[in-house]
Formats: sequence, structure tokens, C-alpha cells
Amino acid sequence: MKNSIRNHLLTTIMIVVLGLSHVCFAQERYRVTYNYNTEEVGYYALDKNNTIVDTLDTPRIKRNSLVEIQLQNVNPFAVQVQTDVKEENLRQEGQGFNFGSLLGGLNSFTGDQININTPNLPDTDAFAAAGASRGAVSTGFEDLNNTVTNISAMKSAFVSNLLNPNMNKETIMENLISTANADPDVRLPDPGDNFYVYLAQLEKTLKADKSALEADVSTISDSMENSDSVGVMSRGELRARNMAMGDLQRLLANLDNSTNQSLQFLDELRSLYTVLEASNFEQTYDYELEADKVDIELKFVQSDFSAQQDRDNQQTTLKTRNIKIYSKGGFKINTSVALTLNNFGSKSKDFFIDDLGV
Repeated sequence: MKNSIRNHLLTTIMIVVLGLSHVCFAQERYRVTYNYNTEEVGYYALDKNNTIVDTLDTPRIKRNSLVEIQLQNVNPFAVQVQTDVKEENLRQEGQGFNFGSLLGGLNSFTGDQININTPNLPDTDAFAAAGASRGAVSTGFEDLNNTVTNISAMKSAFVSNLLNPNMNKETIMENLISTANADPDVRLPDPGDNFYVYLAQLEKTLKADKSALEADVSTISDSMENSDSVGVMSRGELRARNMAMGDLQRLLANLDNSTNQSLQFLDELRSLYTVLEASNFEQTYDYELEADKVDIELKFVQSDFSAQQDRDNQQTTLKTRNIKIYSKGGFKINTSVALTLNNFGSKSKDFFIDDLGV
């Protein structure tokens, strides 16, 4: 009977000890935030669901705690972060996408703008007899030139914002929609409703305008060719007709080059917008605090994407910041599980559970 009571008591004590050890070894969680734009640093205590439960006044964190380093408003298109810790290396979490691979072959977005130059078409009888009027063709080219210019401006402004390290994701998107809304073409939908639909309709409109102009120019060209059979042309009339035909050919070539360049810009806009939607302007690192003092150096350098836009193609250090964390209390965990009872003066003891469970 006594042995049964003794065994029951030992079992109860063991359960209590193991329960206490589980509570003691449960790692506390903290978060340290750094905002790239505002330079603000915050220290917070977290619960087991990584929800903030308290704001810390000092960077003193319990030893052996898990510390989440969160960098906010870091534009991955413009900035790359290099970290260095004196005691041990940081372990970076996955960001959800590979930024470099998604950019793919988008190497350069600084190509010269190609506008449609509309020369003054000679006043010849051929244009007057053509099915499409000279004025209508000139107006069509002018309208298409405005569309090409707006596409180029939208792309240039978008890339410029992406390369701005002080731009956050929301501002970049708002500026892009604002630039797209500057196009007065009533055939285009609101880019704020769905930017992909807007780009698709803009591409469709561009191709339709090009086809219409090509048809008008072809009609004029055919009419001029047929004018040879009307009667004998003077030397001056023949020279004027040949000049007009040459102008039409140059217009067609310029039209083709400009629209192709604009279609390429639209593809680049679509690709970059897709990457922007998937991008994360927050970077998170996990660190387990074991040392008495930790100095985390954050070096913000020019991103690979941004460096590609520079002629020197060299990375530039934008700024360097240091985050210091100090540990307090807690206990050091040995290779065997240890339960240390502190604050008992000379009576304090270290209790260890070895591999045999004793």
C-alpha cells in the first residue's frame, strides 16, 4: 500500500516537474520593426499567434526568445537589404516569390520614345481625288501619335516610381492609375476598375487605329497610282506625285515602328504591374536571442533591377542602419534539457533530465 502511494506521489511530482519545464521552455516571441521611410524603430511583444500584445519602451528582450525583425516599406524594385549580425547569421523567411526571376528578360526600360512624325503632305490633285482626304489622314496620325506618347509617358513614369526607394506600393499604384487616366480617349475604360482590362483595351484601340490608317493610306496610294491613266502629267506634277508617294511610304514605316514600340511598352507595363501586385514591401527575418547584446546591421543597397538602369551598372549603398537588442533574465539551455531555479540564493539548484529521463 505504501509503495503504491509512493509511486503515485512520484508520478504526480514528475508530471508537475515536466509541466513546469514545458512552461519554462515555451519561447516568448517579440517583434522589432524598422520603417524605411520614417526611420522609426518599434519593439513589441507577441502572443503565440504572432499578434502584438504589448509595446516595449526599451529594446530589452528575454533571453532565448524568438525575435522577428520586420522591415517595412522597403521597395524591392529599388532596394536590396544586406544584413550582418555579430553573434550569428540571420535566417530570412521566404518572400512568396522570386523577384529576380519574375523580372525575367525585362532588362532595359530606358529606350528613346518613338513618336510618329507627320510631314506636310504635298498639295496635289491626287489627294483631292483620293477616297480618303489628306486632312483626315493627318488627323488620324496626330491622334495615334498622342496615344503613342501617352503610352510612353505612362511607362516612363511607372518605371521611375518603381526605382524610387521612398515610394511605397500603394503610392506607385495610385500614380500609375492617375497617369493612365490622363488619356482622354473615351473608348478606354477606367484603369482604376481593372488595370489589365484597361491595357487590353488600349492595345486593341492602338491596333485598330493603325489598321484604319494603313487602309486610308493604301486608298490614297492606289488613287495616286490610278491617276497616271487619267492623262499626261507634267514634269512638275510627276515630281509632286513621286514626293507624295515617298511621304506615304515613310509614314507607313514610321507608323509600323511606333506602334510596335508601343505594343512592347504595353507588354512591359503588364509584366511589371504583375510583379508589383505580387511583390512584398515588407521583409521579415527570424532570430533567436541568446547573446547578452546583439547588433544587427542593415545595409540598404541599390537593387539589381535598379542598377541595370544605370549606365555604370554598379550597386550603390543608399544607407546603413543598426538595430541593437539586449537580453535579460532567462536561462541558457544546455544540450540536455535543463530546468534552472533562480532567485533562491545559495539554495538554488540546477535540475537536469538526462537521456534516461532521470
